[in-house]
Amino acid sequence: MDRWKSAASKNAFALVSKKRYQDAAAFFLVGGHLYDAVDVMANKMEDIQLALLTAKLFEPNGGIVTEKLIL
Repeated sequence: MDRWKSAASKNAFALVSKKRYQDAAAFFLVGGHLYDAVDVMANKMEDIQLALLTAKLFEPNGGIVTEKLIL
């Protein structure tokens, strides 16, 4: 399982370099990198609402990613 998560993360970084931000965010989520996915949504895609929704769905009781996004 870790092999696939690692591959998803590598693909996500490659997609960011190609400016395919929606795909990159999805691959970050598959790879288990919530912070990176939310960062792409908020900063590259400039979609704060999507980033906050994603953070809330993955951290329903709040968490470090949600706190960093709000601040």
